Amino acid sequence: MVQAGNLAAEPSARSNRAARCLLCEGETRIRDHLPHLWHQPDGSPSYDVRWCEGCDFGFLDPRPTAADLARFADDARQLRRDWPELIPSQLSFLAKVRARIAWQVSHSGVHSTINLARVEEFSGPRPASICLMGAWGTLPSELLKAGHELVAIEGDERQRAELETHGATVHDGSIESPPPGIPPARFDIVIARGPLERCFDPRLGIENASRLLKPGGCVMVEVPNNHACSARRLGQAWYHADAGNILNFFTGRGLSRLAETSGLPIVHRLYTNYVTQFRNSRLEIEQRLWDHLYSKVDPAVRPPPRKSRPELWRGFAASMLRPPDEMYETIGIVARK
Repeated sequence: MVQAGNLAAEPSARSNRAARCLLCEGETRIRDHLPHLWHQPDGSPSYDVRWCEGCDFGFLDPRPTAADLARFADDARQLRRDWPELIPSQLSFLAKVRARIAWQVSHSGVHSTINLARVEEFSGPRPASICLMGAWGTLPSELLKAGHELVAIEGDERQRAELETHGATVHDGSIESPPPGIPPARFDIVIARGPLERCFDPRLGIENASRLLKPGGCVMVEVPNNHACSARRLGQAWYHADAGNILNFFTGRGLSRLAETSGLPIVHRLYTNYVTQFRNSRLEIEQRLWDHLYSKVDPAVRPPPRKSRPELWRGFAASMLRPPDEMYETIGIVARK
């Protein structure tokens, strides 16, 4: 396993011995074999997503280097330039009907995400001290306008500059390597959406988040849900799989187990991203992902099925009566120290 903080460490060579789970050191199986990463050309190195049944957790094997990750991000960004927007300006009548029904299904049951209202539900009296890790759209400005103290930990220079424009106090660092100037037990809330699935050592990441919390404080985490119906049907051609940019693959059970074994009992679960998986634009993107990964592989490899237009309706019908852990493409937890 790559040691914490050693982001330039080389991935270990493949061997006949199955790679051990990053969390429990137990045995793993290959859940997905990638002839190459979707954003890399044919003939590039292959990778596996290995899965630990006990932890309900997967990880990319072999582990890329930090230099690899920077290159992968640039390559993926180039390929995404001509992708359609996930929320197009015009929809066909049938697409509008499907989106409307999906919206009603998702809002008639459990549906919550990390937003200002959710943060204030668990933060206690204002102003709360909040640590933010990840890309957050309008949330930083909303938290600051509501009077909360906001400290952001971000390793990307462009993201740091953007957060500073909102008025946040910004530090260079990561969930694996928080800046030494921030003392333990500093925050009422630590929020992470993005860093846990992209770090080399997710257990270290969640333990660092816990150390930053005051007693009674909460960590709030969201990750792609690899137990969602769409994830299990499409494998690595799923929009949120993104192997090479994502290193760790979670389910709701796996994320909860990681938090609880790190001394953080779960007090609330979060579910979001249901409607977007049935949009026509998502269909086009996931077809492109499949083509990048599997269009030139030997049929004996048995890739997952290429998503089709009827699949938008079949997938919707198959998911709409499922429990939240299978419906929603993003899952999260609120865990209290």
